[in-house]
Formats: sequence, structure tokens, C-alpha cells
Amino acid sequence: MKKSDIIRYYDDIGPATADEWYANTVLLPVIRDFISRLGPSPRILDLGCGTGHESKRMAAEGAEVTGIDISPACVAVAAERTPEAVFHVMDFMDPREGLGTFDGVFAGGSLIHMPMEELPAAAEKIRSFISPGGLFLAIMQEGLDPRVHFPRVGDSRIRRTIYRVTEAAVRELFTQAGFEWNTRLCLDASLSRDHWAGFLFQLPE
Repeated sequence: MKKSDIIRYYDDIGPATADEWYANTVLLPVIRDFISRLGPSPRILDLGCGTGHESKRMAAEGAEVTGIDISPACVAVAAERTPEAVFHVMDFMDPREGLGTFDGVFAGGSLIHMPMEELPAAAEKIRSFISPGGLFLAIMQEGLDPRVHFPRVGDSRIRRTIYRVTEAAVRELFTQAGFEWNTRLCLDASLSRDHWAGFLFQLPE
């Protein structure tokens, strides 16, 4: 899926579905679990923050949150609805801001747009955002084959691919990038039934 199509897709659906996502607390238990492992008032990067719904929940749990996303429309909604966090329109693979480092990076579904061959470079970039001892949570879809569908965006349809992974492949990939495997976080049953999984990694001290 071309990056320009990803931006078009989320510019289109992000504002339209913001109310739904702000009301949906399905990830709140895993967010609380993640934050509890980071210590008081952690700095968290919400990587692929969308309209800021999970950023808002993390901020409410006491985190200092920075959100980044490639969709300008989504970031505009996030900045309006979650002023307690800081947001940037940014591709994390080519950051234009001096973001610094964070105690934790939360990627709630954002890596599903990257095929496996692009993930090693992504892992290296993500590592650069995390302080020693910090945590990285990747919520991804498990499976062997990509899922493809053709949503309508404006007057045309685009090819949207959701890339799926296996736990073994993700563990190998991120440990090769310098992370240590921590654990698999428990997600709500509704997410698990749709093959979502939470993979938690840690940088060595």
C-alpha cells in the first residue's frame, strides 16, 4: 500500500470515526498494564496516534504523551480533542522534529501497514526513540498472509493491505534490533478473536 494512499485513507476515515474511537475503551486495560511497568509520569511516544484517542487515555493515566501520525486530518483532530498531549504530523521513519527519547513507545496498530521486509529498519528507528530500560509495545495482527480490501476513498477505491506477523518472527526481528523480549500482553477477547496481539519488548539498561 502506497504511503500516499495510507494518508488519503486515514484523512478520510479518521475524523469520521473519531467519536467512535474516543468512546471505545477496549485498549484501556492494556494501556494501564503498559504504563504500570514504566514508573510514575512516564514519557510515552504514541507512534501512529491517529485521532489521539489512546493518547488521551494514556495522558489520563498520568503519562506525558507525544503523538505522531502521517495523517494531517487525524493529527488536527488529536490536537483539538486531546490538548493535554503534544502532536506532530510526522513519518516516524523520517522524523523532522527533535523528539528526544521516551520511557515507552506505544504502537497501537500502526505497524500493520509495513511488510515484514520493512520492519527491521522500523525496529532500528523505534529503538532510537527509547531510553535505556524503556519499553516498546507493538499491537499487531497475527497470521501468515496479508489481508487485502478495497475501501472507497472519495470517488475511487484504494488497495489497503494489512500485514500480519507471527510472534516468532516479531520476536526474532526485534531482538536482532537490540531489544529484549519481555512478554505478550493480554488483550480483550474481542481483539484476540480478530487476531490482534500485544508484543512487549524492552531495551537493555
